[in-house]
Amino acid sequence: MTTEQLPDDAGQSMRLIVEGTRLLTTRIPLLFERRTEGITYRQWEALKVILSARTPEISLSDITSFMGYSRQNVKKLVAGLEKAGYVTLEPSHIDGRALRVEATRKARSAAPALEAAEQRMLGELFSGVEDEDLSTAGRAMSRMISNVS
Repeated sequence: MTTEQLPDDAGQSMRLIVEGTRLLTTRIPLLFERRTEGITYRQWEALKVILSARTPEISLSDITSFMGYSRQNVKKLVAGLEKAGYVTLEPSHIDGRALRVEATRKARSAAPALEAAEQRMLGELFSGVEDEDLSTAGRAMSRMISNVS
């Protein structure tokens, strides 16, 4: 079924979801960055991946695979984290061609405050949205992600 075949309200809802997703993609990082200093939202996303690794080090390729960003974008994010003192980058002990990324003590000590900033940002973002609406939106988003995967 195409959008031309849908009732007007369904077609409008689809367009709103697409436009809202585009808008939120740019606005969500700004909400987070108003609450933090020295780290962007995308860097925080990368740092969460690094901190959640099962081993003390994770490769740049692993971060790229997990985040779904290009290698070039992830390398820029990680380079920014390194410059800010949140991670170290060194050749892998296993494969000298690969880069290993390790969280620093600074990253581990900053993580609780960054997590709290993210929670406050999510609270503001979802303020006034009912639990039932969240569940419906979550199911719809899950289906849309599955449709494009």
